[in-house]
Amino acid sequence: MFQELREILEDPDHPENYWVLNEEGRFPCHFCIKTYSHVGSLKTHERICHQHNGPNIENKKKSKTSATDDQLFNYIILLFKLTGLLKNLDTAIDMADGRRSVKSAKYKLPIFNTTNKLKYVIGCIHLTALSEKTLSPEQRDRLILNRTVNIQGERTITLLWTNMLKC
Repeated sequence: MFQELREILEDPDHPENYWVLNEEGRFPCHFCIKTYSHVGSLKTHERICHQHNGPNIENKKKSKTSATDDQLFNYIILLFKLTGLLKNLDTAIDMADGRRSVKSAKYKLPIFNTTNKLKYVIGCIHLTALSEKTLSPEQRDRLILNRTVNIQGERTITLLWTNMLKC
């Protein structure tokens, strides 16, 4: 989205840049010396006096269903993407990869929000806020790098040693 915006702003001949303000905060006519304070007045002036409707800006919005759209394919692709995001978050937590789990939380936040998973939304916002701006750099690094804390309450090291001793 930002790349598209940059391309529009960098191209002075782009149709979106046709109706821009000049230095005095007014919209100049492209055919005569008149200026207008509102773009609607300028459009009306150019249409009536100069028989010009302005550039044709393509409507980039697609219709909801088109003949060439394959809804099943789009659904399957979306399903694979969501599954990949969930799997990435799960493996980041399992492997105690703090940086990847923070990035995954950022990606999963809109998905949790649209599916009304309020508890996970709050967790993602909390983790992102702490890791981005709230904590000092030292505390932030400790939070991200120490994501190996056992939050399930099991004594995994003791269980691991007892299983090893039985063998």
